[in-house]
Amino acid sequence: MNGNTMQKTEAARRWDKTIRVAKTSCGFLKTASLAVSDAIIGLSLMRKGTRPKPGERAAWPSGLRERLKKEQGGLCIYCRGKFQLNPSHIDHVIPVNQGGSNERENLQLLCAPCNLRKSDRNDREFRYRYRKLLPQERGRMPEHRIKQAEFRAVTKKTTDADSYTRFKAGKYLTAAQKVNSGAVVTGITVGLGIFLPFDYILSPQDGSLLMVTSICFGLASGIGIRLRARQTGRDQED
Repeated sequence: MNGNTMQKTEAARRWDKTIRVAKTSCGFLKTASLAVSDAIIGLSLMRKGTRPKPGERAAWPSGLRERLKKEQGGLCIYCRGKFQLNPSHIDHVIPVNQGGSNERENLQLLCAPCNLRKSDRNDREFRYRYRKLLPQERGRMPEHRIKQAEFRAVTKKTTDADSYTRFKAGKYLTAAQKVNSGAVVTGITVGLGIFLPFDYILSPQDGSLLMVTSICFGLASGIGIRLRARQTGRDQED
């Protein structure tokens, strides 16, 4: 093997090693970036929106839960899930913060997932949101068992009734609003984190370039957070 061939072989080895290192580094950076993005999204979603002051709740009379369970055949009103498999929650058909009472005719028994999903929607608003799965008559159960995954799938494709949207406007922060605020804060933080330290180091002539660079990195960070939330579906309400 002559010298030229050996040099080419050695150059090829160095190039292959460089490619492997670059791929490994890119993979690490991608994993780290996604982990940081997910953490920021998670922190953003922990933010609490203001909620309407609830109405007065009375203590449930003894035996009420068992009477409701018997009346409903031991099944959740909305999904027909059996209560021996899920904890039962006493729910207000019309929530107390919408003026609902604690009288028996305004009470129903739900499984924990359905009660959490219903939140403070009234029965009509909840059935409207999930009209592809639920009958629209109050108190009527669906004909067959509905899995929670089916509810989640419908959530992504439908919107709430106008009455509920108006009710929560200005009182709640949606998941998308929380993610958006987190993306804005992240973008501003990244931009300032780049601009402020280097502003003391670089000359005034480089100030404009530094500002543009900071803005670009800040925008990229904020947009990245928003796209990651959209990709994972975490900007959607369940």
